[in-house]
Order: sequence, then C-alpha cells, then structure tokens
Amino acid sequence: MFYENPAEEAYGVGHASFVKSPDDSEWWIVYHGMRDYVEGWSDRTIRTQHFSFDNTTGWPVFPRPGYGPYPVPSGQQ
Repeated sequence: MFYENPAEEAYGVGHASFVKSPDDSEWWIVYHGMRDYVEGWSDRTIRTQHFSFDNTTGWPVFPRPGYGPYPVPSGQQ
C-alpha cells in the first residue's frame, strides 16, 4: 500500500506511474504529493522512489513516501 507519511510531511500522495530505470534493472514509482496539507494542491511536488516486488506473492513493495535525497536510478548518468 502507498499512502501518506506524516513523519516525513508527505501528504496527499497519488496519481502514480511506474517506470523502469534506464538500464531496466529497477522499478521506480513517480507520484505527486504535498508537504503542507493546509496549503492544498497548489503546494504539490513530483517525486520518484525505488520500489521492489515481493518474491513470494509478486506484489509490489512500496516505500513510505518522503523527500529524499534518494539515489538516482540505475543506469542514469
């Protein structure tokens, strides 16, 4: 499940896309969210985080939303 993370001030996450790294070895989730839920959608930003799949079920294992910094996708210069 992918949902807000108040500990990182990551609210209102949603409208995600899933893409592979430039070298096709990793999956990334690209989504929007906001840091300050009082400001509403005018304060949303775009984020990208690595995710993986559970080897037993095949279901995606998403990280908790946050602000990084995160490593760049594998194969990106």
